[in-house]
Amino acid sequence: MEAAQSDHEARPLRLARGLYNLPKVQPQFGLLAPSPDDVAQAPARETGSQVQIAGALGANALGLSIQVPAKSTYLTDGRPMARPVVSCWANASLICVMPRLSV
Repeated sequence: MEAAQSDHEARPLRLARGLYNLPKVQPQFGLLAPSPDDVAQAPARETGSQVQIAGALGANALGLSIQVPAKSTYLTDGRPMARPVVSCWANASLICVMPRLSV
């Protein structure tokens, strides 16, 4: 009985180098994966940078397209992750862009 309970305990999961997640536990389904939005916002919270959705994900969020991308792409003004987060838990990449100066 104890072995079955230990399978549903929340332990930190490594998503990428220096990026860990403590998954939520749902009684019926077990561990829940983090959303790609949560994965993209995690480094931004630490550095104070801004993150915005881009590409097909942005068009889908605005209701301009019914296309649902398999890979979530985000624009950031901070330092991007060395590698995209690609795992069974999330699939997201951060692209570093320079903010425009308004004149």
